[in-house]
Amino acid sequence: MQLKAAARVAVIGIMVLASDLVIGQDQRTSKFAKYLAPTPVRYMDFVLLQTEVAIIKVHVGLGPEALLPIPSLSYDAKNDRIQAFVSLTGDFAKWPLDDIRNRLHLERALCNGALAESMPGLQRKDFILIVYVAGKPFAECDQDDCVIR
Repeated sequence: MQLKAAARVAVIGIMVLASDLVIGQDQRTSKFAKYLAPTPVRYMDFVLLQTEVAIIKVHVGLGPEALLPIPSLSYDAKNDRIQAFVSLTGDFAKWPLDDIRNRLHLERALCNGALAESMPGLQRKDFILIVYVAGKPFAECDQDDCVIR
């Protein structure tokens, strides 16, 4: 009787070991495991990155006739709005004023539209385009107008 009980325990032990081996085969660690782990990224940063990628795609599609250089987006917590920064060369400041305003309005509309895709509640007042020429503040375009300094 004890021999049968010992044999049963041995058989059960072998079955558990075999099932662990089979299950273990399916639970291999992916070589991408470190990239699949959760990270402490704010949703705002993720949305802004997605928006920048969308803006880059539009700029690349336009080719050398792109509106302006690709802007960098960030969240301005103090003013509770999204801001885009564009840095230009000094040649831009020599363009006719109407051409400058048109280009800035188009770029602002492009950025605002791309943001609205990811942030449906975004309003025009929630976004500003800030332009630097040769490292100095040149213009700010808000919901209503572009103020050129």
